[in-house]
Amino acid sequence: MRQGLKLKFSLLVNDNDGRGREGWAEYNGGIGTSKDVHAFGDVFLLP
Repeated sequence: MRQGLKLKFSLLVNDNDGRGREGWAEYNGGIGTSKDVHAFGDVFLLP
């Protein structure tokens, strides 16, 4: 890993109180409704 390296990034948090998934919160796309790396956002590493 090096400074300035660009990584693809997505984050999803499920809403599940033990009765199955009721929904989710997502930062960038590509996980919740489909699995699509092209919908991920970019993250750049800083020093």
